[in-house]
Amino acid sequence: MQTQYSLENLPKIPNSRVAILQAKWYSEITDSLVEKATLVLKEAECENIEHHILPGSLELPLAAKALIEATPQKYDAIICVGGIIK
Repeated sequence: MQTQYSLENLPKIPNSRVAILQAKWYSEITDSLVEKATLVLKEAECENIEHHILPGSLELPLAAKALIEATPQKYDAIICVGGIIK
């Protein structure tokens, strides 16, 4: 099932900095999520997007914390994308 959203009323966020952290596992799922997130960010005029691939989902919160601590106030948002399937 795919939901369609209109991006016409999306607020613009020029000059914002966003990091996308992606777990490498289940890339058949996470790749499309990252692709769509990047599309939405670009539609919102966000041009400063960093994309980082991590070994797994458990590393996502630790990597986000490390980015925040290493470069305070560099990012306006950090998006974590991963999946854990049992």
